[in-house]
Amino acid sequence: MPRRHRPLPLLLCALLATACGSGPAADGDREEGAEQVRDHPSAPVPEGTGSRTAGDVNGDGYPDLVFAAGMDTERLTDTADRVIVVYGSARGLDPATRTVLDPGPVRAVAVPGTGGDGTRGEAADLDGDGFADIPLVHHPEGEDGPAVHAVYRGGPTGPGADPVPLALPEDGMSPSGWPPAAVGDFDADGAADLALVREDGTGGQEEITVLYGPIGPDGAPARTGSRPFPSWIGSLVAGPAGTGGSPLLVQHSSDGEQTSNTLLLTGPGDPAGWAQADTVGGSMAAFGDLDGDGAADLVVGDDGNRNNEPGYETEPPEIHHRLNLYPGPLTADPGDPVGLDLPGEATAAYGGTRALALCDTDGDGTREAAVGRAGHGVDTVHWADGALRVADTPPLVRSGPEEGPLAGGSGTEHVAGLEGCADHDANGSDELLLSYSPGPRSPSPARWWVTDGREDLASFDSAAFGD
Repeated sequence: MPRRHRPLPLLLCALLATACGSGPAADGDREEGAEQVRDHPSAPVPEGTGSRTAGDVNGDGYPDLVFAAGMDTERLTDTADRVIVVYGSARGLDPATRTVLDPGPVRAVAVPGTGGDGTRGEAADLDGDGFADIPLVHHPEGEDGPAVHAVYRGGPTGPGADPVPLALPEDGMSPSGWPPAAVGDFDADGAADLALVREDGTGGQEEITVLYGPIGPDGAPARTGSRPFPSWIGSLVAGPAGTGGSPLLVQHSSDGEQTSNTLLLTGPGDPAGWAQADTVGGSMAAFGDLDGDGAADLVVGDDGNRNNEPGYETEPPEIHHRLNLYPGPLTADPGDPVGLDLPGEATAAYGGTRALALCDTDGDGTREAAVGRAGHGVDTVHWADGALRVADTPPLVRSGPEEGPLAGGSGTEHVAGLEGCADHDANGSDELLLSYSPGPRSPSPARWWVTDGREDLASFDSAAFGD
C-alpha cells in the first residue's frame, strides 16, 4: 500500500478574479526590474494590542501572510528552511514589515487545511490572547531527524523567536510528519482547536487527535480527544465554525489518483462519536458559502493529478475534471452535489495541475471559487441560477522572470500559481495571492503578487528577505 501522496497546494479561501492579462506570456504582466531579485526596505513591525481578526499574528487588526520558503537562489531545492510573516496594513500586505524565522527544515507551516504541500497556511489564535499563532511541523535536529509539531506564539510585534513543541498524549501513538494540522472550533465552545494525525508506528493504524483549545504557553491543550481512522490519511480540511462545530473533511491517502473523501460532522462530544458521510472524490477541497444562503458549502474538485499506471488519464465521470458543490448546512446525508466541468483537459502523473480557493472579493458576503491551472492562470467559478458557472473572462495571469536568479523552466512554467486570498487591508473584500517559484516545488525562493483581479496591490520577492 502506498504510504502517502502529497498533492498540489490547495487553499482554504479564494476569490472572483476578473481578467488581467491575455495569456501566460502577456507582456503587461512583466514588472520593471523583473529579471532581478528585487530588494525591499525593512521597517519595524507595527505593534498591535490584540484582535479577533483571523490570521492576525501581531494583533493590529489586519490579517498577515505566513509561508515557508527556501532562501538559496543558487541551489534550488524542495526544502523550506524559513518561516516568513509579511504583515497586513491599511495599505494591504507590506513587504517592508516582515519577520523571518529559522526553525530548521520545515515540513509544513501554519495550517494549509486543504491538502496543500504546507507552503502557505492560516495562522490561528490557539491560546485566545488576541494574537494568531503559527503551527508548524519541522525537524529541529535536521532533515533526517524526527518531525515535531510545534507552534510559534503570536505577539504585539510578531511571533516569538522559538517554536514551542505541542504536548501530545503519551499513549504510544506518534505524530505523523504529514499531513499538517487543521484548525477549527470542533467542539463549538468558541476556542480554536487543532486536529492532527498520529500513527502507531507499525503501519497498522492511524488516528485523528484533537488538541482542544486554549493551548497553553507550554504547548499543553485544555484536553484531547481521538478518533481511529481505517485508512491512511492524506490531508485534513477544516471548515468555518458553526453552531455544531467546524466540519472536518478527511482526504484519504492515494497513489497519485484523486483522493477519496470522508466528511466528519464534529460537535461537543468525543471525536469517536462524530457522524460521518462519504463524498465524491477529488484532491481539491474547501469550505465556504458560494450559494449565498449564509451556510458553509463544501466544494470538492479534480486537481488533475494522476498516477502513472495504465489508464491513469481518466477518473470516474463524477470526478474527472469536475468541480462539485455540496450545499450547506452540511449533514450526514449531504445528497448529490451540484457539478461543473472545469475548463481544460490537462492532467499530470504525480503532480496536480489545478489549485482551488474560495473567498469574497467584492465584499457582498458570498464567496466565489478561483481555480488556478498550471501554465494557464486563474479562472473564476460562481453560483448563478442554482448552478455553478465559469466566468466568461480571460484567465488572470502573472508571470515570473525568464532570466536572472529567479528564472527557471520555460514557457508556461513561468506562470504564477494560485496561493489563496485574504482581506489583508481589512476593507471588507479579499485580495488574491499568486506566487511563482523557479524551483521544483514552491518552497524555493518565490515572487508574490497581491491583486484585486484588476491591478496589483503589492508584489515582492521572498528571496530578498534572506540574510
